[in-house]
Amino acid sequence: MTLQTQEQANAYWADKDYKKYVVTFRAGTKRKPKFYEVYVGAASANAARRTGIDAAQLLGQAWCRSAAASVRLATAQDLGCVATGGKGGALMADMKQAAPAAVAGPSQETCQTCQGNGEVVTDWERYTHPLPGDVGDEAVAECQDCDGQGTVDAAPTTQPAPAAGLHPKTADLVQRFAAALSEKLAAAEKKYGYGDGWASPDWMDECRQKLVEHIAKGDPRDVAAYCAFLWHHGESTAAPASQGDALSQVARDVLAEVERATHKFPIAIEGREQAQASQDKRSALVKGGL
Repeated sequence: MTLQTQEQANAYWADKDYKKYVVTFRAGTKRKPKFYEVYVGAASANAARRTGIDAAQLLGQAWCRSAAASVRLATAQDLGCVATGGKGGALMADMKQAAPAAVAGPSQETCQTCQGNGEVVTDWERYTHPLPGDVGDEAVAECQDCDGQGTVDAAPTTQPAPAAGLHPKTADLVQRFAAALSEKLAAAEKKYGYGDGWASPDWMDECRQKLVEHIAKGDPRDVAAYCAFLWHHGESTAAPASQGDALSQVARDVLAEVERATHKFPIAIEGREQAQASQDKRSALVKGGL
């Protein structure tokens, strides 16, 4: 009696709309290869690959997103079955009791120093142009920031408690807006490739200018983001005297745009009295004609 082969597994899943896959990730160097597997359900191999990457990241293996990934259909053994003898040589399978997944304590994130490889390059010339006889680890060294593991403990993500005495609805507003701002910033980082450039202190004048521009654009989250950047650096939203004229010009340009827009609706703003006077004059002419 034999265990289920990969060919048998492929034949078993062939007519199934929904299949079980094994997604295997590989990265690292020859001396320190990295390996990780996840089991996912999907309708196709491509969908399994995408689901596997997301699952690995949720399990603290963010390095898998940039690793080489292979996908295959799961065998009975992969799903926890063991082969047992039956009458007439029939193949039977007993499900092994599922063991709880190992928990590595605090959540992990990819080490930014080595980008999850566990090693750093010490000699780029030799790394990119190996010498005859090199086996692949002569120009690298173990990453000291993660002890060669490729991952480090993730920073805690718990939200700070609201200030004492803050109204519950106000506290809820602060938390909801913080979440909305976080989503907005994450989307911007993904779309434009931003990182922690906001932490640099040499763009405060530009930051204030962007703040004024985004007030006109209308998204409160963008305005809050630039206010947060200024707050982080202990800066004011008001421009220094040396930069006041330049920033004031931007503000005047914004106000000019608003004024041009409101001219389309004279009754709504300053034109209300003029419009009323015109109406009164037309009424008087009509009465005089009668």
